Amino acid sequence: METFTQDCLKKPGPGIFKRVLFATVMCLFLSLTGLSQNITKVEYFIDTDPGQGLAVNVPVTPAPDISDLNFTINIGSLSVGFHNLFIRSKDANSIWSMNYIRSFYKEFMNDPLPNITKMEFFFDTDPGFGHATNIPVTPGTNLINLSFIIDISQAGAGFHNLFIRGKDGYGKWGMIAIRPFYKEPSGAVLPNITRVEYFIGTDPGMGKGTSVSFTPGTNLTNLAFPVESSGLPDGTYNLFVRSKDAIGKWGLTNADTININNHVTLPDTAKLLNVTVPNGIPECYDATHTIILGGNGTTFVIQYGGDATLIAGYNILFRPGARIYPGGYLHGYITTNSQYCNMVQNSMVTALNDQTDKVTGIQTDDLFSVYPNPTPGKFRLELNAKVITSKTFLRIYDMMGATILKEELTGIPEKEYSMENRPAGVYMISIMSGDKIQIAKIIRVQ
Repeated sequence: METFTQDCLKKPGPGIFKRVLFATVMCLFLSLTGLSQNITKVEYFIDTDPGQGLAVNVPVTPAPDISDLNFTINIGSLSVGFHNLFIRSKDANSIWSMNYIRSFYKEFMNDPLPNITKMEFFFDTDPGFGHATNIPVTPGTNLINLSFIIDISQAGAGFHNLFIRGKDGYGKWGMIAIRPFYKEPSGAVLPNITRVEYFIGTDPGMGKGTSVSFTPGTNLTNLAFPVESSGLPDGTYNLFVRSKDAIGKWGLTNADTININNHVTLPDTAKLLNVTVPNGIPECYDATHTIILGGNGTTFVIQYGGDATLIAGYNILFRPGARIYPGGYLHGYITTNSQYCNMVQNSMVTALNDQTDKVTGIQTDDLFSVYPNPTPGKFRLELNAKVITSKTFLRIYDMMGATILKEELTGIPEKEYSMENRPAGVYMISIMSGDKIQIAKIIRVQ
């Protein structure tokens, strides 16, 4: 079905037969004799004229000028392809206007969606349909997430446009997708990133965001920094981060959502008992000292697709009943700067990033203790007597989450370690004994 709008249908004679078709204003001039007579009849036909007065009638109210006339045309019986629509009118003196003609094309309305059978791309200059570089595809009606490799070795240094298009099983080409890109000069040395800045909400302009302190380098993966949120009311905000290299080029602006709540009182110990984290909304749990998961017949479960974050000041204890199903995610942090769930988690130090999905439980007592803490360099680690005979492994992480020591402690009740060659700061100690795990922090002072 097609809908046509009669915008300005005037009487025959010196009048004008004007209408709107598909939101495009068209004018139709009628050559009729007579003066200011009412238009009394409007009719249309498609392709073949059945004779004046014998076409499909369009109901109208007689008037010298007919504006905004809407009527529906049934094209259900027409074949696929091009057709001509003819419209004419008659005045009170029975004088017919000239035919107004409008061509249209009927699509494959009832046919199934055709497969996309060919994809191709080109740079900058179009070589013509079917002559660009072919992209191997498996025919289908939806090729979202199609991946392919593009050779840009022949493109000169500088800005270029990548064009991609596809053709369906009926031989019709789709619209062209365009993606600009920049090719660095060959042999160019990757410049250091020299500035990182962030802003919350409104962009103050390049170079005017809040500066982040860091050591310049070509790769700043896992850069951690605090975000100043004082003065902002509690709520959800957009955080934006961007960087500039040594030759003055700014990178893309990355965005994330943060929640600010400056009036939350955290518990010293958080016991997560009979808690289930389902697929869907990520959860965050925090405590200023210790987080305990499960134990004493209770459970803590992360289901498939579930996502939980734990942020503690000193310890995270997994007890019997704590379980992470395949496809679930658990992120454990020992905070080094008193930032918790209501703050920006990019400033947290990630602990045990490659071990969390192996945890299923832990005994009710701590696995180990360390002293002195803080330490000027040397400290002793003592294992709980109940786990000495189990397979036990130690890991020590620095403030960026990198492993600085990894060894097995099976059968060793205590041992002295030295951090005298390490800079002052906060470090994480992880003990994994069988299927049990505990994380604690130790502070190295000068």
